[in-house]
Amino acid sequence: MSQRVSGYFAAIGPALWLLAAIGFISQVGISVMLPLLPLYATELGAPPFVLGLLTGAFAVTNAIGQLGTGFLTERFGPRRMMTAGLGLYAAMNALIATAASAPWLVGWRTGAGFGGGAMIVSERIYLAQVAEPSRRAFANGIVSAGQSAGTVAGPVVGGLAASIGGLRAPFVIVAVTSAIALLGTLFLPSPARASVEADADRSGE
Repeated sequence: MSQRVSGYFAAIGPALWLLAAIGFISQVGISVMLPLLPLYATELGAPPFVLGLLTGAFAVTNAIGQLGTGFLTERFGPRRMMTAGLGLYAAMNALIATAASAPWLVGWRTGAGFGGGAMIVSERIYLAQVAEPSRRAFANGIVSAGQSAGTVAGPVVGGLAASIGGLRAPFVIVAVTSAIALLGTLFLPSPARASVEADADRSGE
């Protein structure tokens, strides 16, 4: 059993470990902010309706971002779309930290949904391209475990940041963690399987 598990880990290349690290860092940022978002909105004078709008608007743009990324990734590749998604998400959260009123908060949060949707889809596509078919489930487990670890760590970091620097501080942390994750995407190697498939498509034309 131990040899089988060791074989699985040995088959996981550096790209997947880096992808798991990107997922961890990204999820830390997301989890830093989510529990504090209603408090921040209330501090900016948001009524209960706006609190619901924050969630609903983000969900809509997140879905649109996923649909659009599914189309754009075929042209630009998942690595570029991951970088673009994280860049947009980082920028929107930096702007959220500067929001002067609830309407601005809703606007920036709505824009962040596009970046979050792009990250979700591009990450899945990249994972499917770099993982061997026989190890794909295990690779998904590694990336999901990294994200779950970030979900655990994020609220603790967010609560500490808010207690020290106020409710705007967690959104600065989200912007920083997203920027760090963005830098990580620049070091992801090109998926060999995608290149092989592209060559096969060109040869069949």
